[in-house]
Amino acid sequence: MNLALHAGARRIILVGYDMRRGSDGRAHWHGDHPPGMNNAPPDALARWVTAFDSIPPTLPAGVQIINATPGSAITAFPFATLASLF
Repeated sequence: MNLALHAGARRIILVGYDMRRGSDGRAHWHGDHPPGMNNAPPDALARWVTAFDSIPPTLPAGVQIINATPGSAITAFPFATLASLF
């Protein structure tokens, strides 16, 4: 999002930002990373979701961020379906 803002984006659509572990506890659709690669700690997703809450008040005037991720834990931005946006 920060890169998009610096590039002049006025509308940012979040896709794939569910910020939830799978029903089986996996952190990724492909499963956790093998030993030797970093996996996010158990509390990371909750901390990241909270970090998104601080973004709306800092957005420049006229910038819109829309969450188009079904079931997303991020509630800091308005929700919409992709179909409704195009």
